[in-house]
Parts: sequence; structure tokens; C-alpha cells
Amino acid sequence: SDAGAQTHSISTPAADTTYTATFASTTVPAGLGLLGTYHDNVDFTGTVVTRLDATVDYDWGTGSPAPGIGADTFSVRWQGQVRAKVTGTHTFFTVSDDGVRLFVNGQLVIDNWTDHAPTENSGTIPLAAGQKYDIRMEMYDNTGQAVARLLWSAPGVAKEVVPQSHLHPYALLVTGSTTLGTGDAAVRDRLESLGHAVVDRTSTAAATADAAGKALVLISSSVSPGAVGEKFRGVVNPVLLWKGSLFDEMGMAGSTVGTDYGTLADQTQIDIVVGGVGSVAVTSAPRVFTWGAPNGNAFVVARAAGDATRATVFAYERGAAMPGLSAPGRRIGFFLSTTTADSLTAAGWAVFDAVLRWASGR
Repeated sequence: SDAGAQTHSISTPAADTTYTATFASTTVPAGLGLLGTYHDNVDFTGTVVTRLDATVDYDWGTGSPAPGIGADTFSVRWQGQVRAKVTGTHTFFTVSDDGVRLFVNGQLVIDNWTDHAPTENSGTIPLAAGQKYDIRMEMYDNTGQAVARLLWSAPGVAKEVVPQSHLHPYALLVTGSTTLGTGDAAVRDRLESLGHAVVDRTSTAAATADAAGKALVLISSSVSPGAVGEKFRGVVNPVLLWKGSLFDEMGMAGSTVGTDYGTLADQTQIDIVVGGVGSVAVTSAPRVFTWGAPNGNAFVVARAAGDATRATVFAYERGAAMPGLSAPGRRIGFFLSTTTADSLTAAGWAVFDAVLRWASGR
């Protein structure tokens, strides 16, 4: 989607519709894929493009792997977690042109960091059914053909491309305390139910480097603004933020409370302005809502009930000119406050889910 009120792709429920989330399993959420970080040089430097890849199963030929990345001399790093189907020795296979490395649970399983024609390599590691393990695959292309595939086999599991349903991207959740409040816990649980692997960091411990390999960065209103500051201002990851006083540090709005951002007490509804949806009850009890005043390059999804001047859900496309800088990645301001998420209705979660889908490019 491009920036502008007429070119967004966030879908939301109708005002009179009861939204019911459906997942692939009632006990084990299906995965979403792995975050691919694409670099324009072979050594993981240069222009960076990130996207959520459902699987690693690519034959780019002599073409470009991603918009903004050259057709030759590029590198890619895929990161997230893999969930084992069965208990037993798993054999991982890569097909690559050129170099490839694969790490599973911190172990180097495959290492062929050389220039070569399309080549299959394999390595084994024991895994337990239903457990998630860190996984990282790296490859580079040094001119000519470019291929990258990730497969596996295991007892009772025929050789196959590692399926999307068993790949879980990381989401970084930045909060105010190691002991999550009810609102932050609700967000964490929702992320996990949607197939993300959540990494928690407190605002004091979080560092810019923590964003690396994360499909999403979420910054809660429970954080200390001074501790977060501009740590995530320049990251290329999509960032979802519900701390109004950080909109300025992120470049998303101005710095004047009451004019550029603020909160509204005792709210239950937002006015969804896209698609003519109208007023929607997003909480089951009165809660504090965060709002911001983005510039005209944002698209506004929702406003405060009965107030056209205060945006409760707004977003900038990557590259859009925000008040403080051009957006390095997708940026979203959201209406949550510290305890809002613990009383979200089905429609409220539907808005949250829709924003996450857009943020991660799904």
C-alpha cells in the first residue's frame, strides 16, 4: 500500500458484525513464515529490505529477489523459530546458489559458504514434537543464478519444503517491566495466538539491535519514554506504537501534548473512517485511549468517537514523509493505553489483527 487515505489495505469489521478469530489449531497456532532481511551486497551490508516470507523456496534465476535489491551480489538472512512436527532426528536440506549457512537451536547444521552452482546440502539435529527452536538461514548470491530453498524430513515426515505453518516470526514487545501488566500480557498472548514468537524487552534493557530479525516491533504505553527515546526511530522494521509521548521521538507526530498527541479517558468506541464502517465498540469497559495528530502523508484508519481531529489508528507507509523523517519502515500509531488491551472486544482485536497483517505485509 502507498501512503494516502485512498490507498491503504487495512480491512476492518463492519460496525454490526461480531468478529470471531479462527486459527489452524485450538492448541498450537499455525506459523506465519520467517522474516527475510535482504541486503544489496554479499556481506549483509548496503540497502536493506525486510519482508515476511511464508517459506524459503526461491529460484530467482538472474532476477532480483526483492524490490530495491540488485539482481546480483546480494545476501539474505531469514530468522524466526521452527516448530517440530514429530520427535526424532530431523534432517534439514538446503538448495543454494551461492553460499548458504543454516543454524537450528544455535547449532550450525549446514555450512557451505562458497560460490557454487545449485547445490543441495544437509545436516541433522534431534528435535521434540511441538517445541519451537530458533532458526536462521543465510545465503548470498555472487552473480549469475540465485537459488534458496529450505526443506526437512523426519521420522514419518517425507522430505518437503519446511511449511509456513511451522515457521514463526519473531515479534519484539517493549514494555515497562519484566512483570507484564494485564494489557501487555493480553497483547503478548494475542501475538502468540496469531503465530508470532514473542521476545519481551523492558524499555530500560531494550536496544536498537534488538529489532534485528523481528517481523514486528511493538512499543507499549507502559514504557518509560526517556528509556526508549529514539532507539527505534531508524529501524526498518514495522513499528506499532501506543505511547503518545513517543510519537515525536519516532518522527510520527509533533511533541505538543494536547495538540500532537494525548489520551482520552472513559472511552469504549472509535470511529473507523475507512470503508464507511463508522462507530465500533472496541472495549467492553471504559478505558483510556491514545490518539495522535499525524500529517497528511499518513492514512487515518480510525478517529476518536465524535472527534475528527484525533486519530486513534493511523499509519505511514515505508518512505512516507512523516513530520520528523521519512519512514524507514511501516509505522502505526494505535489507540491502546496501559490497560486497554485487557478489555478489547472481538471487534477491537479484529482491528489489532488487521493492523498487524498490514504492518507485516500480509
